[in-house]
Amino acid sequence: MDITKVDHTRKAFFKCQNKFRGLVSLFKSKRFVENRTFDPSFLFRSKFRDLMLDARTVLHPSTFSEYHEWISYHIKHQLPELSNFPIQYDELEGVSRKAQAVSIEREIQWIASRIKANKDVINFHNKMANILELLIKRNEYCTAIETLKDLESNMGASFWSVQIRIALEYLNGGLESQKKYTAEVRSVYRNGLLNFIAYNTSVRNEDRVSIYKFNADVTIRIENHTRFSESVKQYLGNAANLLI
Repeated sequence: MDITKVDHTRKAFFKCQNKFRGLVSLFKSKRFVENRTFDPSFLFRSKFRDLMLDARTVLHPSTFSEYHEWISYHIKHQLPELSNFPIQYDELEGVSRKAQAVSIEREIQWIASRIKANKDVINFHNKMANILELLIKRNEYCTAIETLKDLESNMGASFWSVQIRIALEYLNGGLESQKKYTAEVRSVYRNGLLNFIAYNTSVRNEDRVSIYKFNADVTIRIENHTRFSESVKQYLGNAANLLI
């Protein structure tokens, strides 16, 4: 690698580092904000997602692992108080409109680096998922719900956990319990993927709905959705297991 390219690579790396430092400063700021709509932890996580999407675009792949390790270290040591703010549904806010398309090679390199940096978190999730599966097989639905709540308390909600919870609420408390939980989830964000997936998962879970009718109906809902971009519609169509 020539000296010019090395210099450009480090500049991009330092720029991403400085952007992260700016987010940390904003999160720690005690400045009064009139009519604050979102708490600092929500804003930090939202802006951090945008920063990571930007980093995957501008960083050289050779620095991906270094950057992820640097980020993990500084979140742990500079932002220990962040863990006092539960993630809840923060990570399901929506699809970033700032994300630039990158090559499939770069995308895979970035994802592989993130998986490596978060292997302990992923292993913990898998351990909890195995416990959850065992409880469901034993028909211990109430305990399974509490286990799922513990998982979400540690890691935040995901589309997977929301769908599992909808099914468990039905098995444990019937249709009314399922509808109550689904309404609670849908109230978090009035629009977006979380609302759409929660609603359609709840509909699919009703005994009166056949898989063939549901498949046809949800395909039409996706195609006719006015707020979803074509890429989001394609995601929902390809990831049919999220809904069907």
